[in-house]
Amino acid sequence: MEHSTDIWAAFFKTSGMLLFVIGTLLLLIYLLKRFSNLGVIKSKHNHIKILSMHHFSPREKVVLMEVMGKTLLIGVTTQNIHTLTVIESPEAINPDIATVVNSESKLYKEIVNTVNEETKNGV
Repeated sequence: MEHSTDIWAAFFKTSGMLLFVIGTLLLLIYLLKRFSNLGVIKSKHNHIKILSMHHFSPREKVVLMEVMGKTLLIGVTTQNIHTLTVIESPEAINPDIATVVNSESKLYKEIVNTVNEETKNGV
């Protein structure tokens, strides 16, 4: 009878290790999918670039993006996506400090004017 208990002990030990390995593999696959870009389709053409993003709330944000050479400021909410402005001078968003300091007030005024116009129009 001692051989029978040894077989059952080995069976449970082997089954436990098998379940541990399968669980670990499933956890690793989940983490890889969650934190990597496996689901993102890579394209040869980069027509859309996200330059900057600012979240106002979990469901509202403003996105500064470049689409086929045009720089756009987009407002995104749960209900819609709306173009706030098209920035005519791309040097206004150049990371060079001197350029940003000189054009920051112009860009800010352009954004404020666009938002005020949209608010007045009720859009």
